[in-house]
Amino acid sequence: MKGADPGKILIVCATLSVEWTEKLAGLCAKKGITFFDMPMTGSRAGAESGKLVLLVGGDREKLSKVKPVLKAISGEVLYFGKAGAGMKYKLILNLLQAIHVFGMGEALKLAKDANLDIKAVGDALSVRPGGLATNMAWKNYQQEPTQTNFSVEWITKDLKYAKKLSKSPTLFLNAALKRLQKGLKKSMHQKDWTLVNKLT
Repeated sequence: MKGADPGKILIVCATLSVEWTEKLAGLCAKKGITFFDMPMTGSRAGAESGKLVLLVGGDREKLSKVKPVLKAISGEVLYFGKAGAGMKYKLILNLLQAIHVFGMGEALKLAKDANLDIKAVGDALSVRPGGLATNMAWKNYQQEPTQTNFSVEWITKDLKYAKKLSKSPTLFLNAALKRLQKGLKKSMHQKDWTLVNKLT
């Protein structure tokens, strides 16, 4: 920040707290620096293929000027509003994905308790209701991924930020955090977050 001249552009792609994002946006505004919060989604596969989805908060008109540069790393750019809006959306997205993934884990546990064929149940659920999170949870339940796409530590951090954002009770968010804490107690900090579904 100290070496940045007025007119420069600062893009933050990490997932940060909303408070810190808004503070950084304020500091940039005082120095005449254009600020964008631009957290990403798409995981490791999206990064390796250059098809990440960028979730943007900031000046819409100025965003059009940097879009050509963003094409090198992204397949899609989604705009959500003023500075901080991209970060807020990312936290909401991660909350919903966590609920889906852990919901799949609960469904498989119930199937096991009901003496059903786990593979038959998992295969059927991956079709209906299906969806990216359900399919990912089922795939990683069957076989542990060789690489961590999103760690238990990272999703826990993001959901804690999401909890700060909320002004009302968050039952599912609390349940997801409780599940993740179980993983942290088992030293799963760097393990793929979907693997907490294997915990009893």
